[in-house]
Amino acid sequence: MKLFCISLLLLTVRPLVAVGQPDSIYTNPILEFNVFMQLVAKHHPYSKIADLQADKGEYTVLKAKGNFDPELFAKGGQKYFEGDQYYSLLNGGVTIPTWFGIEVNAGYSSSDGYYLNPQNRLPETGLVYAGISVPLGKDLFIDKRRAELKKAKLYSTLTQYQQVNKQNEILLNAGITYWNWFWAFHEFEVYTTAFANNEERFNATKSAALFGDKPYIDTVEAFTQLQNRWLQMSQARVRLTEATNELNVFLWIDGVIPVELSPQTAPPSFEKINLPVAQNINLQELDSIINNHPEISMYELKLDIINIQESYFREQLKPKVDLNYNAINQPINGNPFAAYNVENYTWGIDVSFPIFLREERASLKLNQIDELETSYELSVKRQQLKQKTIFYNYEMNATHDQYGQFANNVAGYNQLVEAEINLFNNGESSLFMVNMRENAFIQSQIKLLEIIYKNQKAYLMFHFIIGNLYTSI
Repeated sequence: MKLFCISLLLLTVRPLVAVGQPDSIYTNPILEFNVFMQLVAKHHPYSKIADLQADKGEYTVLKAKGNFDPELFAKGGQKYFEGDQYYSLLNGGVTIPTWFGIEVNAGYSSSDGYYLNPQNRLPETGLVYAGISVPLGKDLFIDKRRAELKKAKLYSTLTQYQQVNKQNEILLNAGITYWNWFWAFHEFEVYTTAFANNEERFNATKSAALFGDKPYIDTVEAFTQLQNRWLQMSQARVRLTEATNELNVFLWIDGVIPVELSPQTAPPSFEKINLPVAQNINLQELDSIINNHPEISMYELKLDIINIQESYFREQLKPKVDLNYNAINQPINGNPFAAYNVENYTWGIDVSFPIFLREERASLKLNQIDELETSYELSVKRQQLKQKTIFYNYEMNATHDQYGQFANNVAGYNQLVEAEINLFNNGESSLFMVNMRENAFIQSQIKLLEIIYKNQKAYLMFHFIIGNLYTSI
């Protein structure tokens, strides 16, 4: 009966097809926890997404560096009216931004036409020029280009912590789901075994009643208990089906093909589970652990990014004063330096300043508010991580001790059941006493499974809180 019920349940789960996957273990009879976690870390779509964070950070830096790329430019125009060429203008060259905010430029200009603006008249061979543009006010110490590149480099580091944090979250959810499945599977086994035992006891009681060795009222009690066992087994089957479906959510091949457990797959027996024990952590070690946590590092990097933005916004409060200088020369026989003279040049200055600075002042204040919010969040996160680390470390130790004590109780309840059955078979006990002993034995087994679940969950939560779940599997 037990094998029938287990087979009936497993037939509700579609078998896995994993052809050509050399590292597939889904068809193995036992799905170990560490193997399951490694498969999730390797194949789950969210794990693949986490792996992409490093590339995202790299290309963010590359994008910011693009602001410093040299830029070629060309501008030309002509005007014709009633057969006359009024003007023909051409200007082209290259602009090279530098890290210090200075722009270097070089180019060539030419002009022609009957009605040229006098300032546009150039020698027939045109003019070559080279010069610089220097910010003397706003953007002198930091400009948008430098700010974006600095932030991009910090963001690149931030994505690495996001990758670790994302992987830790995936593995935490997967690990808790695994132990929930482990609990449901063995709970179903417990009730299936109890149902089979009660069915055998009912048939024996019914036969004894027919021969007059037992009162018929015992058959009523045996049948009632059998119905209760069937209901408990049915409810456990529903829970196991739900737990199995939840576990299947984490089973993928290369992040694109969802798969499911093979009907032959089962967790290891709970007698073979080694429960982890707590670690002895002093306050200094705890502070060090918290400071190295990925989420704490992410908050600190966010504050660094906000500080860069503040420097940029403060720079925008200054007036704009850009000084431009270009040396010019007429090329002779294709040589741009043949007739170079230091007295040939153009220069200019651009000055501007917003009267009220409302946008600039508001941007700075909003950035300072972001800094305060992030600082407050960082303080809360530190305290949360600290308290949760202490709690889950304690719970891991407590459940480990509980398991050691309660495993002896389970063995004791089993002995009581066997002894009561022997007394019942010898006519020295009642079916009521047998059922009472068996109920206590079943509940002790379920409680032991719950302790295992809580211990393993505490282990997962502890390593998730300290930020090294991904490296601890």
